[in-house]
Amino acid sequence: MTSRFRTTIFAILLVNATLSHSSLCLAQSEGSDFRFANSSVMTRLRGMGNAFTAVVDKTSAGMFNPALIGFIPRSKPNGFSILINPAETFSGIRQYDDLAAREQLNGLDWLNAAGLVVRSVSFSHTVFRTSLILSEPLSYPPSYRRGNDFIDLSGLLDWNFGTLATSLQLAQQVAIGAAVYLITADGFADRRRSYGSSYGVALQPTARLTIGMAYSDLNNDVALLFQPVDRIFDETINIGISYKPIDQWLLALDIRNASDDQKPVQRELHVGTELSLGSLLAIRSGMYRIARDKNVYSVGLGVLPADLLYGLKKYFHQNEFLLNYSLCVENFGDSTDYKQYLMLSIRI
Repeated sequence: MTSRFRTTIFAILLVNATLSHSSLCLAQSEGSDFRFANSSVMTRLRGMGNAFTAVVDKTSAGMFNPALIGFIPRSKPNGFSILINPAETFSGIRQYDDLAAREQLNGLDWLNAAGLVVRSVSFSHTVFRTSLILSEPLSYPPSYRRGNDFIDLSGLLDWNFGTLATSLQLAQQVAIGAAVYLITADGFADRRRSYGSSYGVALQPTARLTIGMAYSDLNNDVALLFQPVDRIFDETINIGISYKPIDQWLLALDIRNASDDQKPVQRELHVGTELSLGSLLAIRSGMYRIARDKNVYSVGLGVLPADLLYGLKKYFHQNEFLLNYSLCVENFGDSTDYKQYLMLSIRI
């Protein structure tokens, strides 16, 4: 076993132990609520102002623009990759009795429970790619509470969604994609489960420039659940562009709700940036405005680069950070709301 691999495993175990067993002292002040969100595959993009319509991200796998899967770098033309999340696995074991309000679980509930171990499965082919993401938490579950675990999974099996996305590469610079969502929102609507879909187009004229366009079609019963954090609105078109002036610097810009002036939502401009300091650290920031007096600012970090596993590169896929963290700050009048996102992941 190489010293680099031993160092990586030690760091993963140390971080995992800290996240799974730490109790948090949450600071509160008048008009301020310091919240800790569940682990999310969107963590990196949360730190970039949610400007994700044209950002190629391996972890989120084009969740809201499935065409982007076609441009994800891969180590070989064909094959599978699996994303595991050890922090959620340990937290799920500790909070087993609180994962669902119902005592009887069906097959789909057990599939979502499997997402606590295997967060996503991807298959790459020369022409098309497919990705399955399990157990992505929805925003603000009704069972949300502050527990003693850093990652609070209470009610996760009652309040989550999964994504099955496919991208077809029409040419070297053009890809299209489609995704279906299985949404579980127990107690929110008449039906416990609902469905949705999204469609996308992505263009990559050069290696430094990506242009994306996506359309979401969500069941009316649950469409509101994607608005508070993801800022996804039903039956609207989002347009984005990402550009790398240099290899270490990524700029991203989104125009949300660009398609319909008749809908009761306004267009939103999301901007984000990511600066990589060598291969050891990535610093992110972003912002967007929800209303005239409500702004959202975000910062994020990516640490523990996956290439630390270089000694086992035959088994591990590269070009990702093992640990991603984001903090979002919402200013609304005199109140301030904080949300933290964290993702510890290993791709094999």
